[in-house]
Amino acid sequence: MYISMSRGFPLFAAVLVIGACTVTSEQPTAEAEMIEGFLAGSAVRYAVQDYAIEHGSLPASNADLGLPEPEAYARGALAAVAVGDRGRITLTFNDRSGVDGGTIQLVPIASDALYGMQWDCRTASYEGIQSWAPACRYAPAEQ
Repeated sequence: MYISMSRGFPLFAAVLVIGACTVTSEQPTAEAEMIEGFLAGSAVRYAVQDYAIEHGSLPASNADLGLPEPEAYARGALAAVAVGDRGRITLTFNDRSGVDGGTIQLVPIASDALYGMQWDCRTASYEGIQSWAPACRYAPAEQ
């Protein structure tokens, strides 16, 4: 029996949920809204992985996955969840995140039978991302 769920993602999600649970009323609302948007958008990773298993390639759009348009995911600080070339997922946030148009990218980097699809999480928009999403990294845009 083949399990299509990545073993790495549940650990990543657990760390993120634990981080989300530490958000108190003293912390910025923007951070709490970004965590909520990040979790919602991150669920798309399962659809990308399932597509790759079924088709032997990575999707290039939300439509390839049978998902709604990117803007349909808008809620709180999250403005859109777009699947792009080679399964790259771009989470776009609005001004409620502190950076209007700020993005976080989830990029599939490897896949194997034992661990499933592995992901790189990076952003050029949110320098403090590791405070609430330890598996993500800040990568400033090249000038």
